[in-house]
Amino acid sequence: MINGKEAILKPGTLSFMTPSDFHEINSSKLEIFNIQFSEECVDHEILSNLIHSHNRICYLKGAQLESIVRLCELLEIAGMDNTYQKV
Repeated sequence: MINGKEAILKPGTLSFMTPSDFHEINSSKLEIFNIQFSEECVDHEILSNLIHSHNRICYLKGAQLESIVRLCELLEIAGMDNTYQKV
């Protein structure tokens, strides 16, 4: 649920939330990465898709998904700090 609306999560789901958004996830089978970033750090096409999509969710495939997965892997290798949290 995001802001009271059901959201379908599947492999490649990317959700953009602001501090004013409320969410609830009921699954123990997901690997979730919570990453804070500035707009300058995100591919313009991905950011545009998120901002204009229903519930600010998009489903990535191909090169876009691979780049986000690689980013998460690099952050995990680098270790946790105040801008990254593996939930």
